[in-house]
Amino acid sequence: MGREETPGARMSIMSALRSRQAGAGTPRGKTAPTGGASKEGRGCLLISANFRKVRHLSGRLAGFYMSALLMSVGSVQAASGDPVDLILPSGQSVIFHEALQEDQQEGAGHVYRFRFVAHQIAAGPDALSFDDVAQDMQVLCQAFALPNLDRLDATPDRIIVSLSEQPVDFGVMSPDHIQYFEAYIIEDGRCTWEIY
Repeated sequence: MGREETPGARMSIMSALRSRQAGAGTPRGKTAPTGGASKEGRGCLLISANFRKVRHLSGRLAGFYMSALLMSVGSVQAASGDPVDLILPSGQSVIFHEALQEDQQEGAGHVYRFRFVAHQIAAGPDALSFDDVAQDMQVLCQAFALPNLDRLDATPDRIIVSLSEQPVDFGVMSPDHIQYFEAYIIEDGRCTWEIY
């Protein structure tokens, strides 16, 4: 993981989904996202026109996904390295990197992390800023993460969506790569931005 993947060497979601234990020094598993939250805050964001444009995952891989789902409860309907078939508010395209189930300390609940590669956040004159992609992360939580958790019959307390300019190993510091994170609590079947 964390390496550039060629189309012929894509990793299945079964190998991309891993369990992690929050560090003992992390209070209840909560940490602030790198880059911080928007100064204005967002609360429960309603994505009207853009959300209507969201298309569900392509059916061409449905057979593979159903087989993987039946073979492993820890699978999600995407393979690592696959483009995400959603129209995002920023207009960027992202690639699914991995999903991680993170077991928190006793009583803190479960967190699922959905990690994506977003090449357009890389430094440069046309780079997308955190504010440019904040709604993208909301859409990825609502239209990608939640439907995949429904297929797993999983009920996490929180979903963390992250975007990285390049694939990066989870938990490994990579100061040379831009990464953005947002956390959402699940309320009434919706992703609600979590204020730190």
